[in-house]
Amino acid sequence: MPIRVSRPIEIQVDGRAVEVAASALSVNGTTLVPIRVAEALGAQVSWQSETHTVKLIKDGRTILLDAEQGTATIDGAKVPLPAKPLVAAESVLIPLRFVSEAFGAKVDWNAETYTVEIVLASR
Repeated sequence: MPIRVSRPIEIQVDGRAVEVAASALSVNGTTLVPIRVAEALGAQVSWQSETHTVKLIKDGRTILLDAEQGTATIDGAKVPLPAKPLVAAESVLIPLRFVSEAFGAKVDWNAETYTVEIVLASR
């Protein structure tokens, strides 16, 4: 069962704050954020409503997140997700750490400031 995060979470990519349209949610210890956050990682983002699938493409890597099955496909290989993507308040929410790390980014949590700090891999 999803729970709202008790206070707003700030998301930074390479030190720059990322604005989010919907509140982050926590599901079993996994932070879910609107799919548009993936654009800040440099990914092309699309939601395929007929299949309930999020498609993310960056630097030749394709990630499909299946909201019904709770699985991801990364370049053709199926892997489990820590939490299913959710449709909430007209936003699609995805697991932030999973997606960031799948694109090679380093992810840290700063508990004092409630900030997710993402550092993109060198290009």
